[in-house]
Amino acid sequence: MRIFAFLIVALTASQTFAEWKLQRIQGNLELIRNGQSISTSPKLELKTGDIVKTDKGSRVQLVDGENQLWLGPGSTFTIQESQISKSQVLNLLYGKMRAVIQKGEGRKYRFKTKSVVAGVRGTEFFMSSEEEGDFVCTLEGEVQVTTKEGDKISVTEGKGLRVAKGENIKLSDNSPFLVQRWIAETDFDSEPLLFSSSYQLNYRKHELGPFFTGLSGSLYYCDSIDKDFSKASGDNNYKCFRSYITPFLQYGVKDRLFFRPAVVTTNTEMSIKIDSVPEKIGKSAAAFTLAEAFAELERGGWDFKLGYQDVEWNDGVLLSRRLWTLEPTSHLALRINKEFNDWELELLGGPGVEDKFILNGHSHIKTLGAKISAPSNMGNIFVLHNDFGEWEAGKSPYVYGHEIVNYGFYSNNKISKWDYQLSGIYQKHLVHHNANGDKGSAAGSMLDITLGRQTQWLSSSRIFMRYLLATKNFISVLEDYYKLGAANITSFRSNLSQWRLGLDTPIRDTQSLKIEYFYSYEVSDKGFVRQLKGSGENLFIGWELDALHYWKINSHLNFINGLWYFHPSLHQPGSDGAYGWISRLDFTL
Repeated sequence: MRIFAFLIVALTASQTFAEWKLQRIQGNLELIRNGQSISTSPKLELKTGDIVKTDKGSRVQLVDGENQLWLGPGSTFTIQESQISKSQVLNLLYGKMRAVIQKGEGRKYRFKTKSVVAGVRGTEFFMSSEEEGDFVCTLEGEVQVTTKEGDKISVTEGKGLRVAKGENIKLSDNSPFLVQRWIAETDFDSEPLLFSSSYQLNYRKHELGPFFTGLSGSLYYCDSIDKDFSKASGDNNYKCFRSYITPFLQYGVKDRLFFRPAVVTTNTEMSIKIDSVPEKIGKSAAAFTLAEAFAELERGGWDFKLGYQDVEWNDGVLLSRRLWTLEPTSHLALRINKEFNDWELELLGGPGVEDKFILNGHSHIKTLGAKISAPSNMGNIFVLHNDFGEWEAGKSPYVYGHEIVNYGFYSNNKISKWDYQLSGIYQKHLVHHNANGDKGSAAGSMLDITLGRQTQWLSSSRIFMRYLLATKNFISVLEDYYKLGAANITSFRSNLSQWRLGLDTPIRDTQSLKIEYFYSYEVSDKGFVRQLKGSGENLFIGWELDALHYWKINSHLNFINGLWYFHPSLHQPGSDGAYGWISRLDFTL
């Protein structure tokens, strides 16, 4: 009987405790055993209590039979034994990890971060643990997650779960762009990572009892030569500096109060006229504004948010946070969100703030809209009513006095090596001021198409082509600057036809270079936005060449630096090209 019992115990132990081995190492790897660093090599077997650390730019692959695990750069990982169940605890202390676990093998492991414990059923999944929070994403199969509070959540294939300080726990669809990024950060043989130029930093939240606090901001500088395009006036500098510093304070999580003031400063010497020679304009300003102040609560799956808040739909052509500009625009609005079987409904309504000056940071535009988002990142459709108000009608035929209904769709997805972005809007102007300030009615539309492909040359770069057509009466409402070129000479998607060709190429894991060529036409001399003083249809504005370097220094710092050259239309006598550079630093503390 003793021999039989011994065999049962031995067999159980062999089934329970896994034997992970180092399979492949890239870069510097530190293995700490019993408090001492030991040398590493492939096939080295790990023991309970071992701590594995990857350096910046390093990766490691671990195997246990047919089960595989990858650690990304800057990760810390340890192996523990469960005190409750006879399973092994694979604890990701910090960084990124991806695992492929075979069917029937999941009971051997528990995967842990500081916020969650996950059990798997024959699956491939991704986990990350950083200061901002923890993330679990299921690529195939199913992951059962238990939070520190005891909530049990099933993360099925194609879904992701984020657990962060001061935020509601919510399942969401995995973006194919993010999936590509996760795999690239943890794999050896995948295509190099392309750092996204649209990446935004998450708030870094510090917990103080029931309160959460932090600070973020942006510093922006630009300098250009000969932006008046006149050979006769000499090469004058047009400089600008902007800073946007915003602390925040939050009370509560599921039901919360959020307060975020902003300090905005600017010093500019700039002009955007193309075929005239304006006087050099200098302007210094500083403002203290209430960027966001809202209350949010959740009841029965409905999420309600009331107060001043950032609103950005799609790629920001109608509603934008405008972080690149002096006038970060928040809306006094009520937003309601509800999910229905992976479909999401968002309702938006706001009365506008009729100040004489948008520099206070609040939108003066009355809004009423609804957006329906399809599952699996298929896109959305929306209707949005904008009323610019009559209180300053006639002062600017482009902005004031209009009442517009927008009907639109948007889709942004990745299929294999191809990706696309498609945006279309039809506008019906219920109240319309033409270029002379006369009232009437009109209609406008906008179509913006981007098609990109990952290549095998130039370090697996991405090439893309983009076409934009915005009719003469289309108004882009609250679009952010620098969407149509780093020079910000062609500023708005209105009365514009533009072709773009570009190349995104990775430099390192957290850096990329983007080169883009713009070729722009003005649709009509009767449009709201004029870039030229000539008359006629389809007037050539000019071409622009941009080279931008994106660098994600760490999870708290983003840096963008770039050069641009703009050559105006050849029919302008005495004109020459302008050039300049921009720098932007985004940070969170």
